[in-house]
Amino acid sequence: MKKRSLWSRVLTILLVVCMLMTDQSTSLFVEAVSAAAQQQTEGEETLQQSSGENNQEIQGGGEETSQNTEIQEPTTEQEPEIQEGSQTETDGNEESADGTLKDAEKVYVQEGDSYKQLNGNKVYINPEGDSTSSNVSTAGKITIFVNPGTYVIQESGLPRYTQKVTGGQNNADDKEVIAVAEGEGQDIGEDKNVAIAGADPLVVKFYNEEKLGSITVEKSGVVDGADPAPLDGAVFGLYTNSACSGEPEETLPTENGGKLIFDRLTPGVTYYVKEISAPGEYIEDDQTYTVTITEDNLTHTVKSTNYNNNAYVLLQKQYYNYTAREFQNVSSNYTVFNGAFEIQKKVTNSDGTEAWVVVTEKVKDQEGGETDIPLTNLSLNSNGQVQRMLPVYDENNRLIQYRIKETLPEGWHADGEREE
Repeated sequence: MKKRSLWSRVLTILLVVCMLMTDQSTSLFVEAVSAAAQQQTEGEETLQQSSGENNQEIQGGGEETSQNTEIQEPTTEQEPEIQEGSQTETDGNEESADGTLKDAEKVYVQEGDSYKQLNGNKVYINPEGDSTSSNVSTAGKITIFVNPGTYVIQESGLPRYTQKVTGGQNNADDKEVIAVAEGEGQDIGEDKNVAIAGADPLVVKFYNEEKLGSITVEKSGVVDGADPAPLDGAVFGLYTNSACSGEPEETLPTENGGKLIFDRLTPGVTYYVKEISAPGEYIEDDQTYTVTITEDNLTHTVKSTNYNNNAYVLLQKQYYNYTAREFQNVSSNYTVFNGAFEIQKKVTNSDGTEAWVVVTEKVKDQEGGETDIPLTNLSLNSNGQVQRMLPVYDENNRLIQYRIKETLPEGWHADGEREE
């Protein structure tokens, strides 16, 4: 049985496109590197031969950020053989406007250890859905074979939510490559993409970029009425339901200046951003931020502010000076009131009654833990003051009411009780 030789060297790049013709055939190598778009559709790439009267087109492609085309002739040791029966000769391969191949210039693909004529002129990389067709690669690479000649490689199909990079050095513009037999090509300019049979393969890259969206959260914090400042440590969830129920699609903390970015978001989807926890002693932002990603508006920014849940409470102790006939701040005699004060807050009991209880504050112990210390037996400082930082809202986001209770030292009475 008559046999036909094929030459190929499959490199570790995602898509390989080649064509078989004569004994001086070279391999055409097209690489497609995944752009990791969230949803994939068929991508195509077009190889067009423009030498002489031949005008042949090979289409293939996939989900790419970068694609390489290599043309080479492997060594004799790499020559697999194809039996005539494994080549399916089909009618309708005359050159046409849609790029089908002439009968003498058929395309072959490798399936395991055998070779098969490609039915048509399209190949795909990782298309959406499952396929076992010989012109579909789900493993990231596919090989066909090509004669020497001049070819134009173009990307004719894109994965969903990607676009071609045009202009500049790294792009997806049409590429012309020239495949020549061994020992030829010396007179071709250095600015050309030339593949010489038997030499190292030529690589031509195609670049795509994603058209996916992003949401940037900018978090700021306000302490005691000061200007907002970037706030790290707030945790946000990304949801696709307005109730923000169930597990979020993603959770991220603000960092490096109070920012986080939810990226690679699908156009056409409405997302909901909600704060899951506030940092430290800040009040949680309970607002839900709604953002719709569209192909015309891919990037969005959400600004969120937390207010510190602590506020300064200051007691200024005064006494009535009978000589001056006025109230004056306690100063030099402040020690008279040592241990005379305690801070209380109003609570609601389980039966609905209200009561005043002593406030506690957490203090770190020597083991690194925290201990609740009651704010009782408090004394004045030298200015006659008691100062404390206290929470504004409780765990249920309700405003807390405080009072300071004084136990007068012996010999002192409250204003209006009696005079001595």
